[in-house]
Amino acid sequence: MVDETKWSGWFDVRLEWANAAAALSSSAAPANVQLASLFTEVREQLGLKLDAAERPIEMIVIDKAERPTEN
Repeated sequence: MVDETKWSGWFDVRLEWANAAAALSSSAAPANVQLASLFTEVREQLGLKLDAAERPIEMIVIDKAERPTEN
């Protein structure tokens, strides 16, 4: 996830959203339940827009790990 809001600091937010797997496996969910996407819920509840995009990012790749030898 890339933050392009230009906001600084920490924010405490709460998002209520039932994912499709949990809602559809629940016996209490009606057969014709329509689930909102995460993108829709973030926009409606938090006023933020999520855009799917591909970008280069910095990452660390560990090719090999070994136990340390005794000195």
